[in-house]
Amino acid sequence: MTLGLPACILKLIKRIPYVIHIQDLWPDTLSSTGMFNRQVGLKTLSLCCNLVYRHAARIITITPGMKERLIERGVTEDKIDVIYNWSDGAITDNADKDEELAKSLGMSGRFNIVFAGNMGKAQALDPVIEAAKSIADKQPVIQFVFIGSGVCVDALKQKTSEMGVENVLFLSRRPITEIGKILSLADVLFVHLKKDSLFEITIPSKTQAYLAAGRPILIGVGGDATNLVLKANAGLACEPENPQSIADAVLDFYSTPKSELDKMAENGKRFYQERLSFEIAASKIEEVLTKAVRN
Repeated sequence: MTLGLPACILKLIKRIPYVIHIQDLWPDTLSSTGMFNRQVGLKTLSLCCNLVYRHAARIITITPGMKERLIERGVTEDKIDVIYNWSDGAITDNADKDEELAKSLGMSGRFNIVFAGNMGKAQALDPVIEAAKSIADKQPVIQFVFIGSGVCVDALKQKTSEMGVENVLFLSRRPITEIGKILSLADVLFVHLKKDSLFEITIPSKTQAYLAAGRPILIGVGGDATNLVLKANAGLACEPENPQSIADAVLDFYSTPKSELDKMAENGKRFYQERLSFEIAASKIEEVLTKAVRN
């Protein structure tokens, strides 16, 4: 027995070929999100994960940074493949701009910076409210729109009210079949996570959805996510949790000619279709599985 694992499980791990598709790097995710902080438990889980990683026939990671982190842990580089996640087509199907919808939601006649998705501790959105406050007097037409739910929504609403921020709009969570039409109303789509070494090797799934939606992107996530958006020439980057950097980037977008914003949108959509779509990923995964069987 090793690490307290039953002998039968160890036998399976060491002898039967298997492929791991890593969406979140364990146990790093537990500590970075604050879900679990007991060091003894994290160390034990780390040893168990490393054992599984080392004996896998192939490993698929969703970012280059995750691959590098595994190599640092002693995993053989040539058995790790990077295959980016894809977006659910239901998000962007039939997502033409609807002016009547814009009016009903309070987005008509505004320059909308849209954040859609979970609003929790990892998203660290308090500095965004501060950025909105600093922009309000300079360009009151700019509006930050938050769509979704999460443990921090009430606190964000309270902060907005206490600070007297009037250019922030909160919309309730929408079904995936409806969100695409709202994303199409955005002038800029916004991704943000708190500063953390784990998030520098993370690409939030909304990044791919935003690229597929064909709107300019403001990326407030260090590392791999920023590299992907800038490689696609699909938007601008800001420093996470820095209200001034966020505000400056938003003002840069606002002062950019519409023709250039449209070009960013087109670049992102084309990049997604050519490199990140489900069809591309499925083909690559098939190749990985074939390699695992042959080995």
